[in-house]
Amino acid sequence: MNKKITLTQNLTYMALMAAINVIFSLLAMFFPLSAFFLMIALPLTSVIVTLYCQNRYFIIYAIATILLSLIVTMQNMEMTIFYVIPSLASGFLFGMLIKYKWNAAYILLSASLLQVAISYLTIPIISAIYGPDMIVVFLTLLKLENNAEIAQIVLPTIFAFSFVQSIFSYMIIQGEIHKFNYDVNTSYDPKFPLWSILLWLVSVLLSPWLLGTSILLWAMGIYFSLLHIFHYFQLHKKKTFIFLGIGLCMTLILYPFLYQSDFRSYAFYAVGIVFYLLTIDGLLGLYLPKVANSHTIEK
Repeated sequence: MNKKITLTQNLTYMALMAAINVIFSLLAMFFPLSAFFLMIALPLTSVIVTLYCQNRYFIIYAIATILLSLIVTMQNMEMTIFYVIPSLASGFLFGMLIKYKWNAAYILLSASLLQVAISYLTIPIISAIYGPDMIVVFLTLLKLENNAEIAQIVLPTIFAFSFVQSIFSYMIIQGEIHKFNYDVNTSYDPKFPLWSILLWLVSVLLSPWLLGTSILLWAMGIYFSLLHIFHYFQLHKKKTFIFLGIGLCMTLILYPFLYQSDFRSYAFYAVGIVFYLLTIDGLLGLYLPKVANSHTIEK
């Protein structure tokens, strides 16, 4: 497939993609169970538009898709607000980052954070149109509305759902874009351990004031740490299993102690001990050889 250069080519192709989006929206309105598939698959059309059309025309495609979707789903406009608009945004981001050859790990995280931001923007809109705050309704149904600790995990929970959605969308996108002569960079980045440590440090610093944000940052650190550990497993490093055993033992000792203390809200940090050990080891492995080499050169 060739890139669309002229205005006519761009508009024709975008009109076709917009029509596909509208059809999906219409199907989701009549078959609610298909909304989940819509949420996962719809970003693909936006990715294709981003990769093969001029970026300056994307806003036309987005506006046309939103307006047409609103018209055909007039009786159920939240379908457009909750599914179409986020899919347009995440698809555009996926496409731009793929175009600039970003690592898949960073693409997934960026798309998930964008979904979180959109969720926090759309929830008040839905609440203003249809009634009470959806987060409050959800906590009330679970009889957790007065639990301050549970309220702190709302942000991490939204991120978790967004991340799972991004993974499924990525799987579909990765499986299709190679047909259009594009590939996703899935190589290991040696800076993964560095990002883990930095995220954990910021998490600890913010934890006394913004516990929900701290949990989110901690989880993002775990994400980069898992990528690093998976790389260690691929290299068949024996110390991986040693650190796993040490970390598990330390977790079993520290977690009950923290959970039963006044620092119960911070017990989740104990769960990550095994990740901390392996990530610090990876960080040292990244920088110590450079220091040793610099000393060798000086001599």
